[in-house]
This record gives sequence, structure tokens and C-alpha cells, in this order.
Amino acid sequence: MNNTVTSEEVNYLVFRYLQESGYVHSAFAFGYESHIVKSNIDGSQIPPGALLSFLQRGLSYVAIESTLSDAADGVNDGPVSLIDVHRALVSQPGPYNPQGENDAQAEGGVGAVYSNDGGKPSESAAEKIVVSDKNSLILQGHTADVYVCAWNPNKNLLACGSGDSDAGGNASARIWSIPDSVPMKSGESVASPTELWHDQESGNVRHSVTNLEWSPDGTKLATGCSDGMARIWSESGELLHVLSHHKDPLFSLKWNRKGEYLLSGGMDKTVVVWKASHGRALKQFCFHTGAVFWVDWKDDTTFASCSSDKCILVCRYGEDEPLATFTGHTDDMNMIQWDPSGKLLASCSDDNTAKIWSMGQSTPVHDLREHKKEILAEAWCPSSNKTLMLATGSFDTTVKLWDVNTGQCLNTLNRHEDAVYSIAFSQDGNYIVSGSYDNTVRLWSVKSGSLIRTWQCDAGVIKTSWNASDTFIAAGLTNSTACVIDPRTGGGTTAMSIG
Repeated sequence: MNNTVTSEEVNYLVFRYLQESGYVHSAFAFGYESHIVKSNIDGSQIPPGALLSFLQRGLSYVAIESTLSDAADGVNDGPVSLIDVHRALVSQPGPYNPQGENDAQAEGGVGAVYSNDGGKPSESAAEKIVVSDKNSLILQGHTADVYVCAWNPNKNLLACGSGDSDAGGNASARIWSIPDSVPMKSGESVASPTELWHDQESGNVRHSVTNLEWSPDGTKLATGCSDGMARIWSESGELLHVLSHHKDPLFSLKWNRKGEYLLSGGMDKTVVVWKASHGRALKQFCFHTGAVFWVDWKDDTTFASCSSDKCILVCRYGEDEPLATFTGHTDDMNMIQWDPSGKLLASCSDDNTAKIWSMGQSTPVHDLREHKKEILAEAWCPSSNKTLMLATGSFDTTVKLWDVNTGQCLNTLNRHEDAVYSIAFSQDGNYIVSGSYDNTVRLWSVKSGSLIRTWQCDAGVIKTSWNASDTFIAAGLTNSTACVIDPRTGGGTTAMSIG
């Protein structure tokens, strides 16, 4: 047996580890620089936690060798016994366990890839529903993780973007027309999606759709791609403009409220303002010294951007210098978002903190420090008649709700068992949905913090999104599918009043 490991295989495992650990931007950068985008490795055949599993197994072999050697000399100073090492080995799929049974992982033992702090309350009071075509709508067609999904603001059109591409390296997004009733009746089927192919000139380089966003009036869809280009499409899927000015992959796209300008930020350290009507670059902002991870409009001409340089810059189209610079995070920021009024800016970071900023001061208004691990997602409560509230989702498996007026944590939602990648408030602000790598979508009451329903999916949940009328929730999954759930029934035994 030839036990060789190629650099491509190692790079792919590192790439997957970065993705699974929540380092989304680092994963994109590593995948681009290591040429994993050219790889023909079938990611669907690689289980979650593969790199950690291989490392654990390697350490176990070393421990066995050390233990046997020490036993021969009658000495054993190591902390690991042969029985413990044997349990770790047989708990992992492989030659010691042909059936692939993972008892130690189920018990949280030596072989466990992911850990959980425990102390989770019982789910007996909330319904748990296994997602299937009998209670949901399963959207198939992509061949890689569905990173992003977004609802049209006026119609039940769902756009999905993925890490897949065809043999020519052309990335794809899809627009699905979702029926009024989910699940569909027996004998019915969802219409085939409109496929948006991002044609390349680079031969066999494989690209991904990294982000997408509908215009405020719902007539256009903007997509960003790892080829460094943004594209604007009609709602029917016609390619209107190719926006070519960035030199490296795009990480973030945002329309301003009027739908007049499009903002883009990417790995080339720059932010570009585009005129949406003709797809031309109006101005490129080159103030950051690291990759730009996220951008967001404050109003129709003023925006913020965050970067791997650990700085947030507030700039205005028409001005030659930044209006403000915010520093304080000690690690990469994953998101920034202005509150609905445009007065406060929230940021969340791999330094385990979220911060609230105001144009009136250079230091944070509030420094939110209760999470124990990286904060991957944040969302403002959209309802103006409620307490100004921010939600944060973390790699520590929790979602926290914050009173932004006081900086106090109102509630900790702690039923997930793995990293929370996505959170989204319903339009009325009464509910929040969270998606996690524990393969679940969970629906919570904002007022009480109680868990209402759990939907068990077949794979990790990367993205969650409500439609405009709060009648559907969409989720993008790591098994190349998306699913649409009706939260009012969702396959449960009781109906709910939502929307």
C-alpha cells in the first residue's frame, strides 16, 4: 500500500478546516493563493473535521510507539496509556474500525473532533423536525457548499450562490421561484431555476460565487465572484453588466438604499463605488492595508468598510479622505453593519468581541465581551418600535441578544452544539432564526429567548434568511443544497402566527 500524501490534499484539508472553523475570509484567501480553486478533489466525500481527525490519529500512533518503546525498557513516563490510545483509534473510521463507528465522538471522548461545553437545557419543550421533502422544499442542483442565499424583497424569488463551477471554471448562482405553499402537494414539483453562469477567461481555474444581494426594488441581482468581478443581473437572469476593476476575489457587495450605487470590497485591499445603471466604477478607495472583508452603507453616499488591517474606515463618495477611523479589535473582523437609523455601527471579530461605534467618538460606545470564542455573525433587530437590539452568533455555539442602549446582554440562546454561522431577525422583530454547523436551523422568540422549533438538516447550515413577508426561511447547506421552510407549520404538529 502506497501511503503518500500530496501537497494538494494537505492544502485542501487546511482549506476545509479554515471553513469549518469559521475563518471564512482566510479560507477564501488560502484557497485562492494555494490554487485549491483548481483542484478536482470532490469535497462532498470529505467528512467534517477531517484534518483534526487525521492529526488525532497521527498523535495516537506516536503515543503507541512511545508506549511500546517505554514498555520494553520497563518505563512509561507518558500521560497516555495503551488502552486510552486504543479507544481513540477504534473510535475513528479506519483500519481499526471498518464499520466506521465513532463511539468516542458520540461520548465526547478522546476521539471527538468537536467539543461542547455542555449544560444545554432540555429541548423537550420545543418541536424538533427532520427536514425532508415532506415538510420543506429541498433545492438541488449545486455541487458544492451553498454559501449565500437571498430573497427578492418583493417576490418569492430566492437567489443562491455556491462554491461550485463547471469544467471550464465558470461559477454559478441560481434563482428559484418559490411556490406560495411549502411543502408542495403530491405530484407537484418546483420549477427549474434560472442559472447565472459567471463565464471566465482563465481556463481551468475554478471560481465561486462569494456573495449576492438584490437591489432594494428587487429588479436586479448583484453577485460577487472569486474571479474579482461583480455582475449585475435582471430578476429574470439576464446579465446586464460585468463590473471589472478589482484584481482579486470579492468578499462583500452592498446596494445603497436608492439602488443607485453598488459597493464592493475584496482581497485587493480596495473598495469600489459603482454606478449601477451602467456598471462603471465611479471611485476606488485605497486606504486599507489589508483585504477588505465587509462593506455597508450608512446612507446613500456614506459607507463603512472593515479589513484584515483591523481598521474600520468610514468614507463618503465625493470625499478624498476617510471621515472616521475606528480601531480596537485585535483580530480579523467578520462583519460590520449600521443600525436601521444609520447612527450606530456594529462590528464582530475573531477576537471574541463585538463593538458598537458612533461617528461622535473614536472609541467604542459599547464593548460586548461575553462570547468565549470568535463571533461569526451579527444582525440588528429591524423593528423600530422595539428596544434597539443587536444579535451576535459565535463559534462558542451561542447566540446573544444585546440591549444597545445599555450594552447589557438581554438573553443567551444556547441550544446549538456547534458554531453558529448565521442569524437573521424576522421582519417584525419578534423572532430570530439561527443556522449552525450542528446541522440545525433554530427558531427563537426574541421576547422570551425561548426555543420554539428546531429543524434538523442533513448538513451544516452556513446561511439563513427570511423572505419579506416572514412566511419562509431559507437555509444554505454544506451538502450543496438549500432548503425552504415555512416557520408557521414547518412540518410541526402545531401552527404558529408569524408574519
